[in-house]
Amino acid sequence: STQTATVTLTVTAVTLTVTADNQSRAFGANNPTLTYQISGYVNGDTIAAVSGAASCSTTATPASPVSGSPYAITCAQGTLAAANYSFQFVSGNLTVTAATPTLSLTCTEVTYDGNPHACVGVATGVSGGSVAGNWSYTPASETAAGSYPVTGTFTGSDPNYVTTPLTASATLVIDIAPSSVTL
Repeated sequence: STQTATVTLTVTAVTLTVTADNQSRAFGANNPTLTYQISGYVNGDTIAAVSGAASCSTTATPASPVSGSPYAITCAQGTLAAANYSFQFVSGNLTVTAATPTLSLTCTEVTYDGNPHACVGVATGVSGGSVAGNWSYTPASETAAGSYPVTGTFTGSDPNYVTTPLTASATLVIDIAPSSVTL
């Protein structure tokens, strides 16, 4: 004899893991495009089983300091959809690294006057402001007429900028003073 029975099957969606990719950028730079990876597909499925995109964000802005790094990158479902899957989310990190200031070394051309003359260095940050630190110059100054190659070495003290010594070069020119003869 044949018997018939009604059976109820409950199919539970498999959970896919959406993991925010770790990223990095220098202080003052715009945040990179925040990306993610999806894992946990079953039965030969691939990314083709998913439509839409997760929405990822971070609280970091270009002004976020190195000292607060890393900053969390979080993703939410956004428009992600999949018929046989649900989603769980894993945060990533945005690491803010020290920026490199722009160095300029200025040597004003002067006429010999018997006084020592030197060059002046400026370290400029990402917002156009001055970066704190110390300059040293080789040579420190010159008095005699001539043309002198000068190297300025800048060591930053702002934690948002590299603190390793950086160099800039220029030429200090001290022109010969005109001579005058009185008869």
